[in-house]
Amino acid sequence: CSGLPRREAAGLARLFPCLEDLELSSCTELTDAELMLILADVGSTLVHLDVRRCDKLTSASMSQVAEYCPKLESLDVRGCFGMSKNASLFSLLMRRCPRLTSLHLECIHVGEDGFETVQSLAPGSRRADQGL
Repeated sequence: CSGLPRREAAGLARLFPCLEDLELSSCTELTDAELMLILADVGSTLVHLDVRRCDKLTSASMSQVAEYCPKLESLDVRGCFGMSKNASLFSLLMRRCPRLTSLHLECIHVGEDGFETVQSLAPGSRRADQGL
């Protein structure tokens, strides 16, 4: 996709009130602000979120996921090069999304300390993939 119109993004909950799985991979024009609109609308029901290769997303998107997606079990942010290594963001994500069991971070500059933080906060996780 090449950008989701704000009007359509804000109406997802009306169309899909029980949406659990959202794949926005390769939406290279998707911004943090647009993702926030989407998550504010449908995040409370999401179980799986895939935003891999969304080039314009930054670390701010991780905060939004943590804020709006408490039921999240799977998150894929592989190839989101705008996201940086910030262990506190991953800590926030793990605290606010206690059901998170699958986290894909390939090509995210998490660093060894950040990856260890993720692993220590999610001892019951089934999969944490840094892609090294």
